[in-house]
Amino acid sequence: MSLYELIFSFMVYGFVGWCWETPYVSIKQRKVVNRGFLNGPFIPIYAFGALFIIRSEAFLQLILPSNAMLQFLLVVLYASIMSSILEYVTSYVLEQAFHTKWWDYSDKKFNLNGRICLVYSIGWGFVGFSIIKWIHPVVQSLIAGISIKIGTMVLIIYCFMFIVDVILTLKDLISLKIIMSDLLALTGELKVKLVEGIHLQKGKLVENLEIRQVKIKEEILYRKAQGGAALSEKQEALFYLLEKSKKYSRFYHIFPKARSSKFHELVDVVRKNIKR
Repeated sequence: MSLYELIFSFMVYGFVGWCWETPYVSIKQRKVVNRGFLNGPFIPIYAFGALFIIRSEAFLQLILPSNAMLQFLLVVLYASIMSSILEYVTSYVLEQAFHTKWWDYSDKKFNLNGRICLVYSIGWGFVGFSIIKWIHPVVQSLIAGISIKIGTMVLIIYCFMFIVDVILTLKDLISLKIIMSDLLALTGELKVKLVEGIHLQKGKLVENLEIRQVKIKEEILYRKAQGGAALSEKQEALFYLLEKSKKYSRFYHIFPKARSSKFHELVDVVRKNIKR
């Protein structure tokens, strides 16, 4: 496979993955969801997974038995294992980078740390077999049917848009991480201040925040004399960060099961804040 075919296939499978997952998730959530981290219609993990399976075909041909049923079972098993490794590693890397587990299969049977689960792994196995047997030959024909000149122009435009999208997405994820870290630090300070100044229990700030932000603001302002001017300033900073988080919180909208061992309930606070 030439570099031209490789990049073209990467583009096609990333788009196909988006076309599959976006309607699927939108139907499940009963609202339109632009699935995937990127802004554009593209999900890289599908592209990487598909290309890995395709590139493995030559290796598989060397070890596959002549029996058709055994070939089918071994390809499904291989694709299941490889796709599961890719999904697990991707989940782990993203969590380490942004302190958030973006998808969680903990409610599924036979899951591994909530990152992968048996039923989806088997499903990806069948998808992998379908890619090798039927889908990729069609993709190859489509690529061959496009003139090199037009195809090259398409790929140049695509590569430019993809790189820009990745940069902007990383920028937004980093900004969201910074905001969440600031919110965590600020709510911690406010909890301590409230406990010292007005003897409220530590969890009350976040509990009230989840119920109604305006209610907290009124309560804090009402008790300003006891909590001190610094408390009022921090409260204003809290609301500023919550408003700012709306710009980047699309990720929590796209991944409704996202959870964080660092930010805890603040993920739900920011997610609910999108609707306000």
